[in-house]
Amino acid sequence: MPILSLIVPKHQIVLTRAFEELVDEELSSHEIQLGKHTSFSQEFRQIVDARFILKNSTSDESMALVAKSSPFASDSRRAIVVIREENFSDARKFSSNTGSDEFQVTRDMGGAMLWMDLNYNQLEVYIKFLEKRAKAAPEGSFVEIITEDEVI
Repeated sequence: MPILSLIVPKHQIVLTRAFEELVDEELSSHEIQLGKHTSFSQEFRQIVDARFILKNSTSDESMALVAKSSPFASDSRRAIVVIREENFSDARKFSSNTGSDEFQVTRDMGGAMLWMDLNYNQLEVYIKFLEKRAKAAPEGSFVEIITEDEVI
């Protein structure tokens, strides 16, 4: 399953899009790569667009480990946007494992942006870029971290 993250320092946010099948190795690899990226700051906020995950094949143990070892600060606002019922419960488990009160699971991208004090117009170019990149993603698994410099 591909996981794409776009780091936008200008807005102090990481936009992440996960789709197809979520697996342990990619989830872990993504968090490690993100945390080591030179443009990343642990104080950034994050919106994870998980609306296109069709199957979650991660183990509870792996999800808990990734949640607890997140590169984000515990007071960084983060949100996961899901639409499938089975993904909603998995996202709630992930959220509770972060130990953060600044984590929201929602079914609405607009609600996540509002909670982050952002509006769609601020991020539209980045969201559309992630959508295009996702459509062009190769089959199978990969993790990609992109910065706003690659978009504009």
